[in-house]
Amino acid sequence: IKISPRVLSERLRRLQEAGLVTRKLYPEIPPRVEYALTPMGAAALKVVDALAEFGEKWLPRPNAEALNPAS
Repeated sequence: IKISPRVLSERLRRLQEAGLVTRKLYPEIPPRVEYALTPMGAAALKVVDALAEFGEKWLPRPNAEALNPAS
C-alpha cells in the first residue's frame, strides 16, 4: 500500500487520539518513534480482521484498471 508520510502521520495521530495506539518518542538522532496497540486497539483489531475476512469472501474485487486508471 502506498501512503505518503504526511497521511501516515495524520492517521497515526488520529489513532493515538482515539486511544487505539500509543506513541513513544526516543531521544535519538535521527529521532525515532514507535507505535504500539493499546488494549482497546488490540480489541478493535479483531473487529477489523473480521471485516476484512467478510470482504474477501463476499465483496467483489475491483479490476486492476479501476485501481490504476490510465493518466
